[in-house]
Amino acid sequence: MNQLAQLPRVLDATRRSNLLIAAEDDERVEAVGARAIRVRETILTWMFRREKRHDVRSRHVAAEVRHEMAQVVFFAQADGAVGEEHERAAPGQPADRVVRVNPRVHAGRRRELRARRAQLRRDDLRCRSKLLDERAHPSILAILSAPVPPDRTLLDRLNALPAVPFAPGATPVDEPARLRAALGGGPRLLVKRDDAIAFAFGGNKVRKLRLVAARAQAEGADTLITCGGVQSNHARVTAAAAAALGMRCLLVANGVAPDRATANALLARLLGAKIHYVSSRADRAPAMEALAAERIARGERPYVIPLGASTPLGAAALAQAIGELVAQIDPPDVIVHASSSAGTQAGFVAGCRMHGLRTQVIGVSADEPSMVLAGEVRGVLRGIEGLLGASPGVLADARVEVDDGFVGDGYGIPTPASEEALRLCATTEALFLDPTYTAKAMAGLIARVRDGRFTAAQTVLFWHTGGQVGLFA
Repeated sequence: MNQLAQLPRVLDATRRSNLLIAAEDDERVEAVGARAIRVRETILTWMFRREKRHDVRSRHVAAEVRHEMAQVVFFAQADGAVGEEHERAAPGQPADRVVRVNPRVHAGRRRELRARRAQLRRDDLRCRSKLLDERAHPSILAILSAPVPPDRTLLDRLNALPAVPFAPGATPVDEPARLRAALGGGPRLLVKRDDAIAFAFGGNKVRKLRLVAARAQAEGADTLITCGGVQSNHARVTAAAAAALGMRCLLVANGVAPDRATANALLARLLGAKIHYVSSRADRAPAMEALAAERIARGERPYVIPLGASTPLGAAALAQAIGELVAQIDPPDVIVHASSSAGTQAGFVAGCRMHGLRTQVIGVSADEPSMVLAGEVRGVLRGIEGLLGASPGVLADARVEVDDGFVGDGYGIPTPASEEALRLCATTEALFLDPTYTAKAMAGLIARVRDGRFTAAQTVLFWHTGGQVGLFA
């Protein structure tokens, strides 16, 4: 995918995130803060680094974006002085209000701004005349507003993946009006209810096991082996899939065996799974390999499923879920969801890219630092490219956004914000979250609504990935 195809996703996302700095005239500047300036500059610089690899039309677009970026950076510099003067005059005013320049203090700045803008316009005209006839090719604003066509080839390959029909059918999309009112308005809120999947208490892991279990069946497996925490949702669903298909199930759990099994651990036992406990997360993969070798020696045919089924195949199930979503509603501006083992977020990002959506996908981390988790997501995206036979970078070059600001003291440890989110959803919508994943993800959404990081014109969808069984742990 070339730069021309990527620009609408990247720049439109920055606009919808209120990261656009705009000069209304020589006297007034609207600012949204230095952080937004840095983010936007980083995104645009990322695009420019790819300019040499692209065709003439893309270079034309890049020239226009460079013009826009130069204006943004210059306006930001001018606004730095404006904002400083404004704070001295009226402390405590909101950073995003429109402020008037003091003409005596900033007359030189305004003259510099006018001269710089004139030079930028001249440079832009030279770029246009040199590269392409403006009449034959749209401006960047037209390109940004144009729809991005779906990749039909990849979508056909995606939808052709074999699947076991565990609880087929689309999950509902609800509109939590009372929750929105409790938050004081803001964007339109929607909830995609994967917690309502009617198989093994539901959740997004059921989607993954539809594809992964089909692969295991195709390979003639008679045993499923996977791992997770003591209260792993993925382990519970894997045990259910094995039971439904007449297979054995071995689970490797890090932690201490409970005196009395509850919640997911209880359900896994009821489903006939045998649980092997190890002391740490690092011991899980070697333990699964040892169990697989032992079963092979017995003449059995085990199939090992990595943590969370966060393989390219498992993630592809969540890419399919994006197709389910767009068949139900108009594409949302933002999807917020819980992110941990990278597969779900990679699937959502890949699905949005293949469907040509400009939807911003925000994964709220349940445990990993954002840089680590984002890298893992990109790794799974590259795996999906290989699975579907896509060109390198078609999916992995997509924007990956991870928010690690709600992890708190660690995995599975509630925070005041997550506890508030859990109670608020229950009391306003009878919507049950889980303490480990979805409560922290909802806390991230609530914080963004309260901070004004979404606009009233946006539609924000919370993808409920299930896990409410964890309430009984």
